[in-house]
Amino acid sequence: MQGQDTALKALQQAIQIEKEGLEFYNRATEWTTDPRGQEVFRSLAQDEELHLRIVRQQYQSLSESGAWSASDELGEVEVDLNQPLLFPAGWEGLKQTIRPDASDREALLFALEIEHRNYELYREAALETEDPRGREMYQRLAGAEQNHFNLVMLNYEHLTNVGHWLGLEE
Repeated sequence: MQGQDTALKALQQAIQIEKEGLEFYNRATEWTTDPRGQEVFRSLAQDEELHLRIVRQQYQSLSESGAWSASDELGEVEVDLNQPLLFPAGWEGLKQTIRPDASDREALLFALEIEHRNYELYREAALETEDPRGREMYQRLAGAEQNHFNLVMLNYEHLTNVGHWLGLEE
């Protein structure tokens, strides 16, 4: 059973990673010159902003009332929490900070790392949380991060193989 202190710590961690993701995607929008790339990073930043708001609301609810609040802001998201995300070859070697002069491909690789880290945090929290509202929130957030990962991966593969961004098209 995940106690309230453990849940609050997990939510604090979630707040931090959502803030970091939001900051990165806002900066990446500025660095990227391709309009389709800007569109992708802007969309991801908006989603991270929504996630941050949801996690903060849950933190406030849990710390003030001791209970999770119901939230359907993310809508229905299907996710198999037992499925790992698939990485490109050589992924483990990627542990770098993206500079302002980084290429779009480097920014996408860093975005893949962000989305994987967020997915794993939410996946593990969903599996550990016994409260149905808390589990549902984490599961929906994991699904959203999985969708982000897939979008970023599609754009990375398209940029690598075709030479330009795919954008938000799928």
